[in-house]
Amino acid sequence: MNRGDVVLRPTPECRLPAEREGAPRLIEIGFGNGDFLVDLAQKRPEALVYGVEVSHMCLEKALSRVARLKLGNVRLLCGDARFLVRECFADNSVERIYMSFPCPWPKERHARRRVTSEGFSALLASVLKIGGVFEMATDEAWYADEVERILGSHAALKLAERRLNFRRGITTKYERKWLDMGKDIHHLYIEKTAPWSVPRMVEGSVEDMHVRIAPAVPVDLELLDRTVTGRTGSAQGRHGEDSHWAFRGGFCAADGTLLEETICTDSGYEQKFYVKIVSKPECTLVKLDGVFAPFLTPAVRFAVADAARRIREQ
Repeated sequence: MNRGDVVLRPTPECRLPAEREGAPRLIEIGFGNGDFLVDLAQKRPEALVYGVEVSHMCLEKALSRVARLKLGNVRLLCGDARFLVRECFADNSVERIYMSFPCPWPKERHARRRVTSEGFSALLASVLKIGGVFEMATDEAWYADEVERILGSHAALKLAERRLNFRRGITTKYERKWLDMGKDIHHLYIEKTAPWSVPRMVEGSVEDMHVRIAPAVPVDLELLDRTVTGRTGSAQGRHGEDSHWAFRGGFCAADGTLLEETICTDSGYEQKFYVKIVSKPECTLVKLDGVFAPFLTPAVRFAVADAARRIREQ
């Protein structure tokens, strides 16, 4: 199997390739070593099984297993699941979403990373089909209680079932181990009951994003460092995203263009890339470098516009 058939890179507009029309779509968030993911794909050959994982090492391990077993119905995505699931999957397109033993982040300062944090229940309610289910397993009773209370109270979701120490037909190595040790395992099934939608952050492609400064403004590395490097900014996107950006340092590329290292976050989703400054006789272009092209989120748009403004006003 070709690596590119399994590991997906969404389009610049953050869309996935259209394939197997009508096939059920299943997602596992945080697939770890791939036990559950592979078992699920084998038991549901008619479905497309998507795994989303932030760890590159876990992705490589799962990819090796998928290739060895020749599982043609598995697709892997590497990155922040909160962003990728929302942006890549359409409303009402997913039959089931699984999470097995996500970190409960017990410290209060880490609470925003839990599945009970703001926005996650709306994400589930958006991409799941009516009657679709979010299934979560945890060994922390307090976390199960919190998930039941917060996700179950969403207007388009309900707690369909909660089971204690249930042995699923598809499970994980650690789940089997903990059950054999007598440790309590909580399974929660949250069902979508009504239509729901959330706005997507990515709008357009990076190729569309550039600012033209005319007449041309002579820009050199010293000017870039003085006017742009070290600057930061923040704003709110039109859908309420908390967007932040910072310019980290300027470089001169081999072709003489200037690059400004930039980091952006949109409601916690982080991207690193280069803003590119191209000097032409008739104008100066400020755009995104295509080598490490980010998704076009509000913070990226704000950053390019801010860099252009600072250059124009120098």
